[in-house]
Amino acid sequence: MKKNEILTLVEKICTNSSACRGLNNKEVARELMNVAHIPSDAEIVEIPLNWNNQVVILFLIPGDKNYYSLFAGIGNDDKFHFDLSITGILNNDGCFDFFEKDKILEINYFDKKQAKEKRYSTKGGKTMANLSHLFKPGQKVRCNFDGTFYKGTVTETGVDYIIVDIPEISDHCRFENNFNIGDVYPEYNFDAELKRDISKKEERK
Repeated sequence: MKKNEILTLVEKICTNSSACRGLNNKEVARELMNVAHIPSDAEIVEIPLNWNNQVVILFLIPGDKNYYSLFAGIGNDDKFHFDLSITGILNNDGCFDFFEKDKILEINYFDKKQAKEKRYSTKGGKTMANLSHLFKPGQKVRCNFDGTFYKGTVTETGVDYIIVDIPEISDHCRFENNFNIGDVYPEYNFDAELKRDISKKEERK
């Protein structure tokens, strides 16, 4: 762990006066997050603490309801800390539910998570798409049910599945790798993708 580098960044944040939610320090905070290999698309929501060689960064990851916290600096026990945790969850109404006690994670949590996703993507020697990279919550799609295409909105994504809200059918339609994910088409290129699939089927005849 790069202790000296971390403490230098902590000092920079602590010596810079904090604006609303501390977001004027987010560029240096992002450098701290890079040390922990936190995904580059993480959204810093607030930096509630930047005082006395202690920094707390609260952030969200797209498609993930966990509300993460990164603490860096010298703790109240006078020891160096670089700690990652989950402090609560983001509800559908946009409000946070905070835990009574943070759920402590390993500082290399995101490295391990990424490695797990890579292992899954080549499971059984067959490459499978990581669906959380192909689809995003809020994305408009078309879904094929028995030859009829319905408009829907992606509400949740995982490594091997997505959940789609299709008003005419259900608000919880599940599509999975190696099962029915081929029936989902992004709205923005629906016509092109459909023509390509039809062409492939005709070639097989």
